[in-house]
Amino acid sequence: MTPARPIAMNARFIYQTHKWLAVAVVAATLCWFISGVIMVLPGSWRTLSPNLTLMNDADPRLSGTPEFDDARVTVPSAIAAVREHTGKPLRITSVKLRRLPGRLAYEVATPERVYLVDGVNGELFALNETLAGQIAAATVGPRTPLGPVTVQRERTSDYRGTVPAYRIPVEDGKGTVLYIGGPPVDVRHSDRLTRTLTPIVGWHELMFLQPWLSGPAVRLTMLVSAIIGTLMSLAGTVILFLQFQRWRRS
Repeated sequence: MTPARPIAMNARFIYQTHKWLAVAVVAATLCWFISGVIMVLPGSWRTLSPNLTLMNDADPRLSGTPEFDDARVTVPSAIAAVREHTGKPLRITSVKLRRLPGRLAYEVATPERVYLVDGVNGELFALNETLAGQIAAATVGPRTPLGPVTVQRERTSDYRGTVPAYRIPVEDGKGTVLYIGGPPVDVRHSDRLTRTLTPIVGWHELMFLQPWLSGPAVRLTMLVSAIIGTLMSLAGTVILFLQFQRWRRS
């Protein structure tokens, strides 16, 4: 009977450890599971506008825009235009040719920022309110009215792109809002459904802690929760093994 007592005490310790570890990480575990379920859903299920075509690359619906083979400016010329504009030598990290409403554009990227160079006349230009409105109109189509263009200067829960950006509401009855930022020119959108689901998806990275904790502190919390969850799973595996042993003896 003597050996049975330490075994029973060890089993009790494992059960108690598993229970209290589960209590410690229950919030993080629920957040990860719920947000993970939403994250694996098809993107078309998480928006009220699944047919909205975002113009992040060459958009075939653009009309009156030069084709790629209409480019008259070479890549070295576009780079030279950027260096002449800045008045200093720059290290170029990438060059990309884009079709924007009414023009071709090189996106010439440096480690610090991205410059827009017209692919036909070689002039530098910037993303402005007019161009943002044209991009929004090309995105939603000519039959959908747009609201006024405003400047988005801060990141929010439903827009985490580059700032400042241009915020343009779409009058489609779905609460759709377009965000045009850059360069590089980027188009994002949100609607009533995405604005509801985005904070839930943010649970996966414990973003609800960001108002109180710094970024490193949030990541540390995730790491500690993951370690505790791993220990909880290992304790559960041991408990399952002990129950299997009891079943075999019985």
